[in-house]
Amino acid sequence: MTEPDLPTFSKLFDWAWAGVLALIGVIYKKNEAELTRQRDYIAKIFDKLEDHARKSEERDSSMRETMHSMHTELLRELNHKADK
Repeated sequence: MTEPDLPTFSKLFDWAWAGVLALIGVIYKKNEAELTRQRDYIAKIFDKLEDHARKSEERDSSMRETMHSMHTELLRELNHKADK
């Protein structure tokens, strides 16, 4: 059996390795684009959650103020009736 030609084998290995690296680069770019798209979606979700939390906090504050004013008015009415 003859010995393999090492320079030819080395060249074939280099070409194969270049192909593998090119394929990895293409897959990385595709995945990077997909990850960017997913990050954009996640950012939108978090923005909506923050907006919802802010609106909820404003609504709760408004309800507390309304309940406090109703409670104050009720106490004033009860005190007025008790004084009569």
